[in-house]
Amino acid sequence: MIAYAHAPEAESALLGSVMLDADGQAFDRAVDAGISWQSFTDERQQLVWKALTNLRKQEIGFDPTTVATEFAILQARGGHEFNFNQIVDELVKPFTNEVGSAANADYYKKLVRKQERCRSLRCIAGELDKAAFLPNDELYEAVESISNRLSEFVSEANPTTSDAYEPFALGSILNDAATWEPVERIETGFVTFDDELGGGLRVGGVHAFTGPTGNGKSQTVAQIAANTASNGTPVAFVSLELSRVDIARLIVAQYSGIDRHLVGDPSRCQTDSQKDAIKQAIECVSKWPLTILDDDFWRRGLSRTGLSDIV
Repeated sequence: MIAYAHAPEAESALLGSVMLDADGQAFDRAVDAGISWQSFTDERQQLVWKALTNLRKQEIGFDPTTVATEFAILQARGGHEFNFNQIVDELVKPFTNEVGSAANADYYKKLVRKQERCRSLRCIAGELDKAAFLPNDELYEAVESISNRLSEFVSEANPTTSDAYEPFALGSILNDAATWEPVERIETGFVTFDDELGGGLRVGGVHAFTGPTGNGKSQTVAQIAANTASNGTPVAFVSLELSRVDIARLIVAQYSGIDRHLVGDPSRCQTDSQKDAIKQAIECVSKWPLTILDDDFWRRGLSRTGLSDIV
């Protein structure tokens, strides 16, 4: 099964496998993993999950009749007409028939949860893109809100126990040798920019470049990625818009000094020196530890471990 941003097959399979586990243990494990009705993209699937939730609260076992009954009640509350037999035959049974057993419920829940998180990250990225067009008096408030959402997203991805964090007195912090260790930074290759940042991008930090469309955000980030990779530092360029081909051409164009439209079609070059410059740039940048992850990759989902392995 190939999991895309909206994984209807995995969502259907999760519902089916959970319903086949009459004692509700598969459902409980899915809930503990963060699955809720919002994890599903189809409205009818959302209602089925709500029906299962209500049944579990009442400690009623799952079977086609109980699930269909609870589903019908939820539909009636929403003002929709329903036919009980139709619900059983066209909605509940197809889910269970598709999977045959509850054996793979844990596998399906991971797929659904992964895709839900992917959608959440896309929403956060979309909000950040929209914030770039806000006036200054609204921009900072919007960025702060997005930053909080991103922090919540990261916290959910890396759950920790409450005792992992302890308060520290100011004196203990100042007496800790780690407090006075130099901040590690990565130079961007733009001298003035690095000076303003105190030596470059802070390792472990999050740096957002915002601005209207066409202001050079992608070109700037691509140049920073190229400058960093050219020094031997591994770089992962993650793009939700530009394709890997567009990014690769952009980097070659920046390195060669040749217009990227000519890089994409060398036959349009007017001189041999332009063609040679493109060829030499390709040979050089191909050796850099630079990996490009575009939208095709994101449709298959991405974990922190997976990204770490790639970098």
